[in-house]
Amino acid sequence: GIQVAEFRHERSIAQMAESAAALLPESGKAAVVGFSMGGMVALALADRYPQRVSHMALLNSNVHADRPERAEGRRKAVAEAGHAGLRRVVETRFLKNYLHHGDATHCQLILDMADEHGLDAFAAQAQALAERSDSSAALAAYRGKLLVLGAQQDVLCPPPVQDEMYRLAHNGRLVMLQECGHFALLEKAAEVNRALLDWLGD
Repeated sequence: GIQVAEFRHERSIAQMAESAAALLPESGKAAVVGFSMGGMVALALADRYPQRVSHMALLNSNVHADRPERAEGRRKAVAEAGHAGLRRVVETRFLKNYLHHGDATHCQLILDMADEHGLDAFAAQAQALAERSDSSAALAAYRGKLLVLGAQQDVLCPPPVQDEMYRLAHNGRLVMLQECGHFALLEKAAEVNRALLDWLGD
């Protein structure tokens, strides 16, 4: 069956990986799919439990540590959300970097997700992202089937990062979507599903 890991309180990628590990089957291997921060968690999970991960898909993700200016921006965003409200901060600071086309339905869904998770989860995830370490070595060490999926207009995890991740992989496939931003799962849902089915079916 399909298990979905939700991270609301964990304040590091390592803690998130341990929470995700609790969802893995006790016997056999699992296919792990991670979007954005979830890809960083998937890499940490595969690094800690390589015998339990058969396939890994990294969607619009990144192996690098946070840049200092981006980490500082996250801390400012958390502080701003504390007094201006999380929805407003996501709307003014982040939405423009999430979507290429800015579809109103997609924007509404992202804002609703922010509301549903709340400020505490936002602060915890911001800390995890700001303090994460580089995971290039973990990716290079992974020997299972790997899908790297990115988007040409993704400004947060841009094409050169996807190319680099693909080059690090031993058993990888690279899919780059056109006319698509960071939230490929929303903007190109059918293409993402097709890539995942192809990857699982090999």
